[in-house]
Amino acid sequence: MNLRAQTTIEMLLILAISILALGIIYSLYGQQLDTSFRVKEYSSAKSTLDKVVNTANSLYASGAGSKAKILIDLPYSLDMSGSYIDGKMLVFRLSNGNDIFALSDVNIIGDWKKINGSYSTGGYYMNLLFDGNVVLLSYDDFQLSTQSIYASAKQGSVVLKNFNIRNNSSNTAYFWVSTSFSHSAASISIDPNDVYFSLLAGETRTVDFNIALADYSSGNYAGLITVIGQVNDGVSDSNVTKQVVVSVESFLRVESMQIFPKLVSISMNPNTSTLRGFNICNLSNSDFSSITWSRDSNSNGNMLTWFNWEPKDYSNSIITAVNSGSCVDFNLTFTVPLGADIKTYDANIIATYGDGNTTTSYFYISVTN
Repeated sequence: MNLRAQTTIEMLLILAISILALGIIYSLYGQQLDTSFRVKEYSSAKSTLDKVVNTANSLYASGAGSKAKILIDLPYSLDMSGSYIDGKMLVFRLSNGNDIFALSDVNIIGDWKKINGSYSTGGYYMNLLFDGNVVLLSYDDFQLSTQSIYASAKQGSVVLKNFNIRNNSSNTAYFWVSTSFSHSAASISIDPNDVYFSLLAGETRTVDFNIALADYSSGNYAGLITVIGQVNDGVSDSNVTKQVVVSVESFLRVESMQIFPKLVSISMNPNTSTLRGFNICNLSNSDFSSITWSRDSNSNGNMLTWFNWEPKDYSNSIITAVNSGSCVDFNLTFTVPLGADIKTYDANIIATYGDGNTTTSYFYISVTN
């Protein structure tokens, strides 16, 4: 029994030592793999930095107008949020948090490639151009003729604007154009033919759009037109997003007759009424004695017939005349019936005068609980 016990203990000791040895071996192997990964990551990132810097220096030495196209490879493990290009310095942040950098002889303007707003890793082509002052970086995707568009127009008018898209890649590219410009007083509509299209290599297309200003618009309005291009940079297909900032300033359209206030926003509960005071003013040098009234919903509205807003003065007679340089007060009563849907309704009240001229007041009624 003692011999058997001794043999068992010896076997257990041997097994324990073997397991410990295997653990040490695996630990060393894991460290070796991690070290190998770090070395490979560093080597690949440093090679890319050196390639960009050496190419930039070569273009700088060759003079203005010299250009080159190079294939670079960014390790997928890089922390691109900490990587950047600043003047003559190019920096990559490794996955372990350490930075490596390279210095060029000339300032470099540009950034590492982005796709859908995020930095891209892996292999792709980079274009470099020395313009006589700095080396410019670009990529084989597409180019917008402008990054911002400004317009100034009268209230109630529509202005046509456009910008160009050029396919810089060597393959057919596909484009989607949309807008996030949305205001109650200003809107953008893109030509339906320019919402989706394709461009051959080197081809340019003009994108047309309208900016429409409501009669009550005032001040500045801004939004974005987004262009998504599906391009192939010679390595893979990718979606590249670029944007155009659109801003428009609306200035006052001089009317000979105006209703004040021009824009009214009311919050009401179902089964309630509210009385609001207004005035209509004749700003011209002539008397107007043939005023007619109408109700109408605007282009995106849904005015309900139960809004009782017949314009009357205090003696309950409909206003049909306003003398030059004077104003006439009147009230409008808005009644929301029981059971009305909880949402916002919009509508117009229009006064027509003279030779078919009109002045409009705009209403937004929010029905709440």
